[in-house]
Amino acid sequence: MNKILLVDDEHSFLEILDMALSKYFETYTVTGVREAIDILKQNEIDLICSDLYMRDETGVDLLREVKKY
Repeated sequence: MNKILLVDDEHSFLEILDMALSKYFETYTVTGVREAIDILKQNEIDLICSDLYMRDETGVDLLREVKKY
């Protein structure tokens, strides 16, 4: 089963995405970039769906981190 990482600092949006996608994919939900990096270090993720503006950092910051791996 493909794995999707959902990154958003708004919990209600994460819940909606998780409910919709978890039927078809293994989903991981986190509320920030640092948490997302931790998940990426521990799991092989096929797709990342990220909010652009979050409290700690941005989706662009996450993209920069992902490109390092």
